[in-house]
Amino acid sequence: MDDLKNTPAEISKFIKDVMSVDSQAEEEQLILDIDELDKKKDALIKQNKTLLQKKELLQEEVSSMNNSINLINKSIEESEDRKTEMVNEVGKLQLDNEKLISDINNIKASIKATSVDYENTQHVIETLTNELEEFENERSITIERIQLMRNAIKSIASEKDRKLPKLKKYDVMLKRAYNIFQETESRMELSLKLKDVP
Repeated sequence: MDDLKNTPAEISKFIKDVMSVDSQAEEEQLILDIDELDKKKDALIKQNKTLLQKKELLQEEVSSMNNSINLINKSIEESEDRKTEMVNEVGKLQLDNEKLISDINNIKASIKATSVDYENTQHVIETLTNELEEFENERSITIERIQLMRNAIKSIASEKDRKLPKLKKYDVMLKRAYNIFQETESRMELSLKLKDVP
């Protein structure tokens, strides 16, 4: 390779000195051969430069491919991480869904129980309403009876003053009437108290 760096003239002189060429024709042929070698040398130099450029381009492509591979690997890792997060999120959502279903079932059961309580309450209200109506009727009858008893007591008291001989008889009747009056009045007070009970 060091010889290829010499000029054609130097090479020619070297060849003349070494081989002692006498023939002009041979010298010219040697010069032509040297020129041909120079041309091949230049062609090889150009080819070498082209190959170096291709090598650099290939190295750049390889580097770019390596970067792309690194980015793809990173993207794959991120995708795996996202996949793991999504799996965990799906598991969490499933647990939340199960909890919601349980809450809904509890609410349905509560609504059902409330409905039963409402029906029972309505029944109790109807029963109390009927009892109240019966009590009102009974109270009216009782008030009429009390009034009749008061009138009877007044009449008996009046008869007592006018008919002394029959005092004992009327006295017994009066006591009986009074006892009935007291019993009826007690029942009425109890009914009124029951009505005021919420």
